[in-house]
Order: sequence, then structure tokens, then C-alpha cells
Amino acid sequence: MAEIYRASKVFLYTSKLEAFPLPPLEAMASGTAVVSTDNIGIREYGLHRYNCLLDTQHNEINLSRYTLELLNNEDFRLKLVRNGLSTVQKYSWNVIVENWMKMLEEITNDFNKNIRI
Repeated sequence: MAEIYRASKVFLYTSKLEAFPLPPLEAMASGTAVVSTDNIGIREYGLHRYNCLLDTQHNEINLSRYTLELLNNEDFRLKLVRNGLSTVQKYSWNVIVENWMKMLEEITNDFNKNIRI
């Protein structure tokens, strides 16, 4: 998939309901500009006109306009790509594992404080 993302100038994602959509994040990591419908999950990392273009109306005309805007404005497309690459750094496996370890340590510490033997 990474090869397909890298060969593309724009990645179009049209899901209406997602918990945490990985394909747009994968596209960002591959240096591809993202156009997406606005869904609850993408709001975790997607910022309209910063690292992607989000359509709040789930409208194919808006999605087409956003895609054409990026294809016709290379400077803006590259700005989204740069910001997308910066965004994905927050979601690398090393960061995720580190955060999980911290969370598990906090849970263990809280558990140990509250247990009475």
C-alpha cells in the first residue's frame, strides 16, 4: 500500500464513521496529501487546511473541489504533505508503545496504592 500512496498526489477517503482511521494517516506517512470526509476518528489527527482537507458535509462535489484544489495548487498540496509528515510522527509505534508503557505503569501504581493486604 505504501507504494500506491507514494505514487499518488492525493488520497481520497470517504468514510462517514470511523473510530480512528488508519488509511489517511498511512497516506500522510507516505507523503500523500489527504482529502477526507469529516468523521469522528479523523478529528484525532486531521486538521482542515493544516494537514488535510476535510469535508463536513460528506458531499461528493466538495470532495471533488478539494481534490482539484490540491491537484491545481502544488504549493498548497506540498504544505499539507509537510504538515501530514509532521503529524504522523506523533503516532509512530515507538511513541505508541512508550505511551502504553506509561499508562500501564500508572495503572499498576494506582492499583498498588489502593490494595490492602
